[in-house]
Amino acid sequence: MIVSDYASRKSNDQVAQFVRRKLDGFINPKLNKIFELVADFDPDMRMRLESCMPDDVRAAIDGVVDNRHRIAHGKDIGIGMPTIKNYWANVVRGVEILEQLFS
Repeated sequence: MIVSDYASRKSNDQVAQFVRRKLDGFINPKLNKIFELVADFDPDMRMRLESCMPDDVRAAIDGVVDNRHRIAHGKDIGIGMPTIKNYWANVVRGVEILEQLFS
């Protein structure tokens, strides 16, 4: 949504529609994939995002994706509610950073 909204604001309807369709398959990305996506829009924006993304947010985003894959493949992840809450808080921070960058 954040990137699609950005494309809608910054480009014509055809380009925005192209971006929305391309992002349909962009699911469960680790942070490096998000950085690559941002760089496709603007390499300087990627550098700004990388510089303002704290290590705990980076670890949470990648941790959620890793654990999601483990769960999907029937593996035990062995984490408790405190870890999940910490992941949630840090992922929300990461989304807020992305929102600020694309606003």
